[in-house]
Amino acid sequence: MSLSVLAPIAFAGLALLSVPLLIHLMARRELPPVMFPTLRFLRESRLTAWRRRTIDDWPLLVMRMAAVACAATALAGPLLVTDARQREWASRVSRALVMAGSLPVQDETSRAFASTAIELSEPARDALEAAVLWLNRQPPSTREIVFAGDLRASLLSDADLSVLPADIGLRFLPSVEGTPIRDVVVPMLEHGDAGPVVGGLPVHLEDARTVVSGRGGASAPPSEPGDAPVLTVRAAADDQAVADRALRAVSTQQMVLDQARERRVMVVWPGAVLTDLAPAVTPPTLAWIRAAIERLGAPARQHGEMLVVELASRPTDERAALELRDIARAAFMDSRSTLEPRRIPAADLARWSRQPGPPNRDAPLHDEGDRRGVWGAVVALLAIEHAWRRRRASSSSPVAAEPEDAAVA
Repeated sequence: MSLSVLAPIAFAGLALLSVPLLIHLMARRELPPVMFPTLRFLRESRLTAWRRRTIDDWPLLVMRMAAVACAATALAGPLLVTDARQREWASRVSRALVMAGSLPVQDETSRAFASTAIELSEPARDALEAAVLWLNRQPPSTREIVFAGDLRASLLSDADLSVLPADIGLRFLPSVEGTPIRDVVVPMLEHGDAGPVVGGLPVHLEDARTVVSGRGGASAPPSEPGDAPVLTVRAAADDQAVADRALRAVSTQQMVLDQARERRVMVVWPGAVLTDLAPAVTPPTLAWIRAAIERLGAPARQHGEMLVVELASRPTDERAALELRDIARAAFMDSRSTLEPRRIPAADLARWSRQPGPPNRDAPLHDEGDRRGVWGAVVALLAIEHAWRRRRASSSSPVAAEPEDAAVA
């Protein structure tokens, strides 16, 4: 059994213990009246203005100082770590759900002491590091990471899982296990009425060959006429025609995109008017924009939810289309795990799975209710102190003496 303190700085409040002592020393004592017949026979003398200060009610002083000490202790947040409490910590689970797609996991979150959901990004190491960081901030408990959703073969590897501490458990909840993927839709950059939009190419994957079933179809993501273009260009008035020709050339190359349809990219050449852009977001808040900026060689920044890439030289017919192609690849083309037809084998999932270890010794503590007992002691001491003062006041109140007639001989 040990005692921990959540906020040791609060013990500075123990300096207030001097306040009750000063109150007792500086309080004026009420002396009882003494009936005296006359003062004319007393000689006048010089009296000293100093009087020794003494404490005449030690129990009252002790109760007041004890109340102040208990209040400072309650603010410090004492936490008594007993064997029973350690067993309670070991029985509760802090769970980080790493989601690959959508999957009902209400039972996993409802049974957890604390839980969070993290989207599985690529590389998967980033999501694992975010999960470990969140688990390290949780109060003492057993910790585990649960991978849920469509677990494609290229999502995880032994190298990715090497970042996990040994005391963090690992489980997997695959949405479909062992079923090969046969039909996928490859997102493509298509030329729309207002500019490049996201279209789809249905592909059928067989054991020995890949069959393209044709553009469009019910399984392809639709490209509506009113869809906002995912890639736009701006240049000076004299250069806008060159920029538009480069944009059309890129949009007809059937470039494979990432599945995320909400991405928007604007390429800006010198002299373009940008007064209608949203304010710049510094640093970038969207993960895909941060990744694209790292891959780009040109200056780029986030405006609202759009990536804006600024080029240094005017567009030309020979160079503008190549520049746009490189920017589109950096912004849209992530790793193709969503097109991976194989899923992680069940044998690998079983090999990677492990039970959570004991609670982390360095886990941050939080209030488990111990300070409420100390606050109760403060309230009890104040109630006793109040009753004691009332009792002393009633017992020390002077009783009026009845005057007696004096006979003079």
